Amino acid sequence: MCRRTIAAVLLVWVSSVLHAGPYDYQLTGTIGARGMGPGQFLSPDGLAVNDEFVFVCDTDNHRVVRYDRFLQQYTVFSALPDAYFELDRPHGIALLQSSQILISDTYNNRLLVYSYEGFFKSVVGSTGFFNLQFNRPTGLSQGFDGKVYVADTGNNRVQVLSPRLEYVSDFGTVGTGKALLRDPRAIVATDDGNLLIADTGNRRVALFDPFGNWIRDVATATSSATLEEPVALARLSEGLYFVADVGQRAVLLVDIHSGAILSRLSAGLLEPVAVAVYQPAVFISDTGRQQIVIFEPVKP
Repeated sequence: MCRRTIAAVLLVWVSSVLHAGPYDYQLTGTIGARGMGPGQFLSPDGLAVNDEFVFVCDTDNHRVVRYDRFLQQYTVFSALPDAYFELDRPHGIALLQSSQILISDTYNNRLLVYSYEGFFKSVVGSTGFFNLQFNRPTGLSQGFDGKVYVADTGNNRVQVLSPRLEYVSDFGTVGTGKALLRDPRAIVATDDGNLLIADTGNRRVALFDPFGNWIRDVATATSSATLEEPVALARLSEGLYFVADVGQRAVLLVDIHSGAILSRLSAGLLEPVAVAVYQPAVFISDTGRQQIVIFEPVKP
């Protein structure tokens, strides 16, 4: 288990950033190992990080784990006394503006709300294809306006919810055209209010406006920023986003304005399926390693 604190990560970066290239990263630590016990993972997936905690969807252990700032296991979100609330392969997680966390309870086809302390709050949605119904929901994101975006993967669409997690709208129809989606796995609201989507089945990352209208493809299987199986997204800074491409066993830093790849994080990665940023560190869920892998800017 990695013993470095989030504060220590920041100090390493401050001491080196004046000498290193702006987008050069190296593997500096890991969290966890394969297993079912404390500090262990089976198919870790969705990640969320803030200045206090690291949250991990420990998918095949059917739980969400919260680490404290010392990166040691602290709280497990899993089964509650009522079997109805047991998690079934959670894949996505988002930190809400309300200081709560939203979890994609993927194989129960619903979302769950918890407090940061691990207390269950509410259930959102059910199985189906109508409003506020889901089929294998995965990626989650909240925009600056408070709206919540859900990658409703099995329904090949995105659902838009209000800050109170009520249905607002949806967009997406299965297909290979510019405005169509196939197994979308991740979504991020950009600084200008648009939506960046990892359209996994179509092997691309595409930019849509807030109403679901296609703007352009940022990266595809045939573009200069070649993609194979993009499954996760994370913002580094304005216009710069990390794309976890499990098909390439790499996490790519992409300029969404030019489509250029600025950095490629691949050392030691086997199956990167989720990515989160807490400056300057990049946290990656690697289901092949059964670990969370940490990259930091290179110190020359």
